[in-house]
Amino acid sequence: MKNLTQFVAIPFLVPFLLLLGCGGSSGGADTDSGAGLDGQTLLDVGAPPLDVATPDTATTPDLATLDTASVVATDVAGPDTRGVADTHASDTAVTQSPDAATVKLDTATATDVDAISADATNAASDGLVVDTAPVQVDTAAPDTAPVQVDTAAAPDMAKADASTVVPVLSALSPATADVGQPVPLTISGTGFEVGAIAYFDGQALATTVDSGNSITAQVTSALTAQPGSHAVSVSNGTSRTSNILYLVLTIPVGAPEILDYSPDNGLAGDAVTIIGHNLAAEAISITGPNAIHVTTMSTDSTTWLGQTVDTVTFALPSTWQTGSMVVANSKGSSRGKIFTVGTNLAQLTGVTVQASSEYSSTWAKVRIVDNDLSTSWFSKNGDCATDTSCTSVPWISVTFPSVQSVSRIAIRGNRERAGSYDFLRARIDIIGNAGVLSTGSYDLPNPDRDLDITLPSPVAGATSVKFTSLADESIEPGLSEIEVF
Repeated sequence: MKNLTQFVAIPFLVPFLLLLGCGGSSGGADTDSGAGLDGQTLLDVGAPPLDVATPDTATTPDLATLDTASVVATDVAGPDTRGVADTHASDTAVTQSPDAATVKLDTATATDVDAISADATNAASDGLVVDTAPVQVDTAAPDTAPVQVDTAAAPDMAKADASTVVPVLSALSPATADVGQPVPLTISGTGFEVGAIAYFDGQALATTVDSGNSITAQVTSALTAQPGSHAVSVSNGTSRTSNILYLVLTIPVGAPEILDYSPDNGLAGDAVTIIGHNLAAEAISITGPNAIHVTTMSTDSTTWLGQTVDTVTFALPSTWQTGSMVVANSKGSSRGKIFTVGTNLAQLTGVTVQASSEYSSTWAKVRIVDNDLSTSWFSKNGDCATDTSCTSVPWISVTFPSVQSVSRIAIRGNRERAGSYDFLRARIDIIGNAGVLSTGSYDLPNPDRDLDITLPSPVAGATSVKFTSLADESIEPGLSEIEVF
């Protein structure tokens, strides 16, 4: 039992004080669950040591003479974190790790005769000789008003982004919709938490979380005026945003249609080719996300995923920003997917590529970093994750020439061999010198198996990015690009 260092001169409440003093140091955590009167904290009244020389036969005190200065006890969250309030210094309650709710201190006075008597009896049973003379409490300027812990500076806002779960989208229903109409959108995936919000081109939607695998969101008609591809994502918090899927709004007959960009990233001055339909039959305009217009371009045609398509090539203007392009002619317009302006780390000089295998030198692993969507890498026959005849699981990695910070990863599906040669699901690892820094598993969605991953926060110290197949649809699947930003 711990010695009390100070108490009143007339020690009627000595047993009470002795019992309250059990456990830890003054102001520390009290581990004796039976100590004191219901955990009340004593006032430090500065008195002499306990007199135990001889029994004191003073009669039971008249409680009417007791000063009823409030004895306060802190009410804090967590296991037994009571502290001692010292009214000689200030009337500040000592608390440890209070929760965000406002804590009110109990101002009940210690006038319970039965409790005091019980404490005296218990002390006597321990072999202590105590002085039961009436206690005089030093009441110099006591503060009897309830003490409140001010939590205004620490509101409970952590929940707004407390999640560590990053949602992953796998499908939209519908995947296409009419222009100018509201769209009730069902989003399938994993990791949807209560309070998750769906976004349409960055605009928050009225969202209902049906389960951890399904969300219903309402796209208003005001958001569906522009034909073409529109980005859909889900967030569990400000920094926990999913990959992107695209809802395609019906394109007018004869209007330009953007199927792809090659490359789909670049810096000012780089040549960019838009691939699609109705790009060459008549004059077109190209507008960037920040309303910048392209003034010089050339058109051509090519074969893309087994079909004849138009192409238009231009130099990326210096003021171009990341976002979607809009191409228009006299029949109408359409919006493409997001084009990224920035340095693709997979294009750095000195980057190396390793892979589980490659089909041949024609479809070599280095094609994964050539920034050309028309070329692809394919694994060798028998290197696959799904078919039971396969003997190994395909993987490919991009290693940087120096340590990098990674914010976004783009996986581009095979464009070279249409149908039945795709990866369907994969694990993406960001690796550093000490091992895996970040990992996630994702579906590669139809129709092109492209995957865009925005990380919750930049991952520093990255030395490589690795793609490992979890499901595929042939015994020699392939990818077009791994892009890292």
